[in-house]
Amino acid sequence: MEQRFIGMKDLAVYLGVSRYTIRAWVYRDKIPCKRIGRAIRFDMRQIEKMLAKEDQLATVQHFV
Repeated sequence: MEQRFIGMKDLAVYLGVSRYTIRAWVYRDKIPCKRIGRAIRFDMRQIEKMLAKEDQLATVQHFV
């Protein structure tokens, strides 16, 4: 069974960026997240949607 919610470290590995980059994106509201107390978790479904949207935007901008 695939884990739906992951932590900052796992997301950083998945996206190939540092934890500090993920943290900066969270505080700038550039990435969807859920706060559970002090813990920050990321819904992989929302992350995949965000990546798909960014990919579509990049494709459109490439042709403009």
